[in-house]
Amino acid sequence: MKKETMKIENLTQGQVLKNYKELCSALEVKEKGGDSKKAQIDELERHVNYHREGNKFVIDEIYGVAQEKTRSDKGLTRDDYNTIKEKFKPLIYNVLLTKPNFTYTTTFSNWLKETNLVEEEFIKERARVENECYYNDFTKDFINTESDSLRRCFMSALDSMSKSKKGGKVSHFKKKIAIDLDDKHIELGERETSEILNIEKELYELFGVDSRQELTYKSRKELREFDAMLRAILIDRYDYTACYTAYQVIAIVGTKEETINKSIEKAKQLYGLDNMQKVVESSKDEIYDSRLKRAESRYERRIAKREIEINAKYDERLGGWGDDDFVEFLREIELNDCYSLESYIDQWISHYKKYIHNKK
Repeated sequence: MKKETMKIENLTQGQVLKNYKELCSALEVKEKGGDSKKAQIDELERHVNYHREGNKFVIDEIYGVAQEKTRSDKGLTRDDYNTIKEKFKPLIYNVLLTKPNFTYTTTFSNWLKETNLVEEEFIKERARVENECYYNDFTKDFINTESDSLRRCFMSALDSMSKSKKGGKVSHFKKKIAIDLDDKHIELGERETSEILNIEKELYELFGVDSRQELTYKSRKELREFDAMLRAILIDRYDYTACYTAYQVIAIVGTKEETINKSIEKAKQLYGLDNMQKVVESSKDEIYDSRLKRAESRYERRIAKREIEINAKYDERLGGWGDDDFVEFLREIELNDCYSLESYIDQWISHYKKYIHNKK
């Protein structure tokens, strides 16, 4: 199949594209989903620097020469990424050892809770950020960014564990769970899962987004409208009041008692499960260090971008207001009002201690 070529020349610095669909139209490429979409965005980032405002793409810079390919994993280096991924594994396996048939099916929030990776308040805040409209931007950004990172590394850990040849092997599946009129939680089969996913996709398209996460950033009002419309359809067609995604993970230990015991012992040695308190603390400390590095990088870029915007604004006013000293005075005031890196990091550390882990 011939590889699509993006028409980068159709973009201009400062251009605002209202959503992914309009971006693809400008680039003259097809809209994609899943990993194909991620690869498409990775390719775009080799040619332009942009930022997101809700669902919009704002083009900040167009590179003269395409950049070398890098991981698009929210700025994580491979070492940082592997640190978090590897630290998830013993925590996941330890949870499975406490469950009937070494199988556990639950939401991502409950996986975080069961693995003791985050504080209870983090779970509550994830729900509040999505459903309440009075959140300050820093808290919303912190909760969403850290949730996204943990989810990606959780899924990567599961993928790695499913291919393990050293022990501690698992299989994992995404499940769609419905809640019926009697408040019972029902695991859906392939047909209903496919039907409901298509309904959700059509509703996302109606609201001009690709996912619930994008709709959360775009508008809380529209998110509530989306939920009301989906609920009405589910009740009308299936007698369900809601649906959610759960992650089922199964430890591969065999069927005979001797095989099961050997498999579990091998996993315990591999993951150091005989001292779980030490494993949990070590995991949380190393994840904290990795995320702090990422936060510093993210906020440095944010500060630099804001300074460029401020300087550009006042550069345009020089010579036009008749008093350049006054323009420079206003520039200095606005630059001084910007958050410093230290201020951003202090807030991040404070949030991390409250919601995820207070490293000693």
